[in-house]
Amino acid sequence: ISRAQRSAYNRMKERGYTFPTDVKHGSFINLKQLYQLSDDDDNEESKGATEQKTEEREDAVTITKGWKWDGSTTLEIGFGDGSNLLTYSQLHPNKMCLGADIHSPGVGTLMKRMEESINNGIYWKCPNMYNGDGNNNENDASPQEEKEEKPYQNVRIYAGDGIKLLSYIPSNSIDDILLTFPDPWPNNGHYKWRVIQIATLAEMKRVLKPNTGRFYLATDAVCFHEWTHDIFTKVVKEEGGWREVTPIPDRREWLPVMSKYELKGIEEGRFTMYQCWESC
Repeated sequence: ISRAQRSAYNRMKERGYTFPTDVKHGSFINLKQLYQLSDDDDNEESKGATEQKTEEREDAVTITKGWKWDGSTTLEIGFGDGSNLLTYSQLHPNKMCLGADIHSPGVGTLMKRMEESINNGIYWKCPNMYNGDGNNNENDASPQEEKEEKPYQNVRIYAGDGIKLLSYIPSNSIDDILLTFPDPWPNNGHYKWRVIQIATLAEMKRVLKPNTGRFYLATDAVCFHEWTHDIFTKVVKEEGGWREVTPIPDRREWLPVMSKYELKGIEEGRFTMYQCWESC
């Protein structure tokens, strides 16, 4: 991580765009407090969650001033350089958009983009957008037109393991979980390191809203695609609780960008595969 990225992260942390670092084991993060929303807001968070106060930040309350939450929340696990998370959050400005990544350079890149956009009052524009036919529309990196809402009021970042973050999220509080191009750990002896495990499904099931909450996967690794489908199938057979969604919902609604990794894979002959599973 560069010095500029680290500085941007620290400044954004002070401004309130990150998760608290003092969450006690066994406690849940109060998402409404994370966004400085009033407890009498019409969109109540899931009941039974242990309230965990966020750290005091000098100007955190100004982030969401005037922001209207539509009651829905998305979590992207492993956001890479943040291209998809930032673009997704612009497409869904009234949705809570949570992102987690353990890779410091990626977190730094995202925070630097966010800070520049917020300071300038304009959204960052991804240069490679998915156009619906498997190709990308190359856009220049010039700023977009200024919007009425403040950029990225709805984004909060966790600089750490997204699977660990699940244990701090209240039950029945997430609408969508996105997992895009995770490390496939292709060697047979490394399968235990893959992010999708039976225990992971149990935690995702707990935090997703029943009957409507969805998990989305995009990968160009056949081994990971098959592994994920086998794990879900095994859990469904033994316990139920999930149903596969087909056809896959329009990618442009949840993965509107094409990352450098995906484009490189296409150049090397790989193709992107998708899965969507709904909690039931």
